[in-house]
Amino acid sequence: MVIRAPITQIKLFPGEIGTAHLYREGRYYYNLPRIEYETDEGNVVLFPHEVSPVDSKTLIELKEAGEIKLAPNSKTPRYIPTQEMMMQIQSEYGKRVGLNAGWKEDLEKLGICTEV
Repeated sequence: MVIRAPITQIKLFPGEIGTAHLYREGRYYYNLPRIEYETDEGNVVLFPHEVSPVDSKTLIELKEAGEIKLAPNSKTPRYIPTQEMMMQIQSEYGKRVGLNAGWKEDLEKLGICTEV
């Protein structure tokens, strides 16, 4: 799960769940391992403080509760928080978690309906 979305060419959302693995190429920065997060647009390398592991039970619970949705236009499995969850994240954390101003448009590009 992406906890803090970095500013990159590829838009990530706080609370997004997807496929990631330990990044083995290149050097370590500050002796910290990095995580490579997979998207259709390419891979994003994240630091450990920007992600958190999620088990399959939690993923199923979030899907059943309707708090996350599978991005329909994505070939890689990306589970994105709903608009209600994104609004809650925005009101509680604001820009500290990397939520940009145009997040609604970015959700629509992924095929997630943003109408309430």
